[in-house]
Amino acid sequence: MCRVEAITVKTGGTEYTIDNRWIVPYNPWLLRQLNCHANIEICASIKSIKYVSKYDKDASKKTCQRRKRGRQVEVGVYEAAAIGRIYTISPKQGDHFYLRLLLLSIPGPNSFQILRTVNGTTHESYRDACLALGLLEDDIIHRQTLQEACISQSPQQLRNLFAILLTQICPSNPTELWEEFCHEMSGDYAHQKDVTEEAAKNIALVNLEDIIASIDGTSLENHSLPVPTRQADERKDKEYSRETNYSCEDQGRIADANVQKPTPEQSVIYNDFTQKIQNGQSGLCFLDAPGGCGKTFFIETILASQRAKDSIAIATTSTGLAATLLPGGRTVHSTFKVPLNIIKAETPFCSIKKGTALSRVLQDASVLIFDEATLLTEKLLRLSIRP
Repeated sequence: MCRVEAITVKTGGTEYTIDNRWIVPYNPWLLRQLNCHANIEICASIKSIKYVSKYDKDASKKTCQRRKRGRQVEVGVYEAAAIGRIYTISPKQGDHFYLRLLLLSIPGPNSFQILRTVNGTTHESYRDACLALGLLEDDIIHRQTLQEACISQSPQQLRNLFAILLTQICPSNPTELWEEFCHEMSGDYAHQKDVTEEAAKNIALVNLEDIIASIDGTSLENHSLPVPTRQADERKDKEYSRETNYSCEDQGRIADANVQKPTPEQSVIYNDFTQKIQNGQSGLCFLDAPGGCGKTFFIETILASQRAKDSIAIATTSTGLAATLLPGGRTVHSTFKVPLNIIKAETPFCSIKKGTALSRVLQDASVLIFDEATLLTEKLLRLSIRP
């Protein structure tokens, strides 16, 4: 409990005893910004929310009692007549959104198959089940938008518009929209010499996927659209191209020139480091030396030697200024999508979606370098390198 500190105030000939129990929670910054009286209650931990979810307040008895959990059918699984809590989900989260919609619409389901079954037909996805139940709005507005754009816009502009619809509006049936307007969206490729209609559609899908990846990092598969066929050496995202857009010959020359310059101690470390990479061994290496001993030179040599083999070598630093000193350098926050307020965040996480361009870059990387790692907080470093 807070300490009670009382003072006596005399107003109009009457004395009043006031202590800190008279003071409500407040925030001076909010008072200044809003210019009015504002009480504020803060849930400083997610545990407060969990407590509210697990207990009901009895107003008559002024007590809290644990919520009823229903009948236990398995270990940790309870059956009840009502759903206690379902969190809000954005339509951009795909199957999670459609599953939530079905849970709120179908009474008493006891399996995921029942959720996908409508009038005796079991659908392949939750989205198809939602469409069969009429839970999703039709795409009349989106169809009219594309029809109007076809009158005056180029195929490239149509693909840009369709990408915005997919990533920001989330139409109910994007596959039908693509099949209806694929000829208009691929018109510029269809007029090229020796390009068939199917090849033009495939090229348009490749371009459409590149646009979507640049917007939110997803692919056409995430939007229930056909996956285009790409060449074996074709990179389908800018993030991947950024880490592979190096001339192997130029990087090889840099590596060969630098290998001739290091000290004997640097040569031992370099040979041991590269040998582990060639053998496919994973591990952590920590390099510590005073300023001016050639740490940056050593890192540049490692990066060039790996990029000369057409491998992905990622260089991250603690600050943007340090990132400018390394070829292709980026900050840790930019590379791993770490929140800036990681110190205050109770449960921070890297916002890298599965199957996105950045996730593939990290999976295919042969070397990951943290320059000036000692300047990073322990929480940030653990979050970046955890499996």
